[in-house]
Amino acid sequence: MLYLYNFIITLLLIFVPFYLVGKDKEYFTIRLIFIFHLSFFLFNYFYKDYFASDSNGYIKWSLDNSYIFSLGRGTSSIVFFVKFLNFLKLNLINIHLIFSIIGFFGIYIFYKIINDKNQHIINKVIFFVPSWHFYSSTIGKESIIIFLLSVCLFYFEKRKIILFFISVSLIYLIRPNVSILFCLLIFPLCFNYFSERYYLNNKNLFRNYFILFLFLIILLVVFNFQKIENLIIYLVEFIETRQSYFYIGRTGYEVSQLNLFQMIFYYLFMPLGFNFSKNIFYFYSGLENIFLILYFIISLITFRFKSLKLLNLNTFLILFILFFLVLVSIVNTNLGLAMRQKWMILPFIFYIFSIYCNYFRELKK
Repeated sequence: MLYLYNFIITLLLIFVPFYLVGKDKEYFTIRLIFIFHLSFFLFNYFYKDYFASDSNGYIKWSLDNSYIFSLGRGTSSIVFFVKFLNFLKLNLINIHLIFSIIGFFGIYIFYKIINDKNQHIINKVIFFVPSWHFYSSTIGKESIIIFLLSVCLFYFEKRKIILFFISVSLIYLIRPNVSILFCLLIFPLCFNYFSERYYLNNKNLFRNYFILFLFLIILLVVFNFQKIENLIIYLVEFIETRQSYFYIGRTGYEVSQLNLFQMIFYYLFMPLGFNFSKNIFYFYSGLENIFLILYFIISLITFRFKSLKLLNLNTFLILFILFFLVLVSIVNTNLGLAMRQKWMILPFIFYIFSIYCNYFRELKK
């Protein structure tokens, strides 16, 4: 009876999303993405039996209560979710499939947002980048994170402050540091809200922002400079400690020997080219990163910099992306982690490119 129950659940998990996305006007492309995503779900399901995989750890910890209180916040959240799915008597393939479907709907939301801005074929091809699907189609943090970040972008674009905050708060259960960083986007959302609703007189706009800026400065003074200084010291020590971990893992690199531009480049685009020094996945990632670099080059060439406005939500988002990349790249010392975690921020870069890149006009020249 349990086999029949799980078989029915498997059919529902596959055919219900396939049917739902079929109602979309771009159903053909989205269904292709769905099938492409499911192929990586199958690959991941068998991959775990032959290679090191985080999913094996989550399954093991979900069956042994002695691990629960020794795990980090994000890992514990995934383990509790897997335990809940075990409670529902779901077999291993359905647990993998649920995480995969969650990851797919995250990619689907990003697709709808980005292609609503720019319908060029480039903005469809980027959704077939294999590693994006590979990391979001198995048991782990990436599937949940990609979904929650897509919801964050959706509510950010819609200017829904409360719903954006709720989405960011849920990310805290998986990756607290990422949640705290994305909370910074609440400030430009609030600025935009008050600007549109209360600062209707443009002559007073600058004055109001200036008063608010002074108020923030006063808060910092009241907060106590000693605490700020201690916070800075803590952050510097944290960065230095993380940078010393480069010797851990086969894909570690010494980030302290790189300049800021090189750090960001390593985080986004390494390994690069035909590299057989590690394994087949390392080699393939090198080829994939060549495609990403070409995409970035084309996007930067066609980017309409003159369309940027100073007090604009998208400008704040660009600044946030740069800030995020600086912070994560200076503490990351492992290419394996970078290849996985860069998909937290790359969709937001794709979103900015979809708004400001005129692929149609420039690529016809």
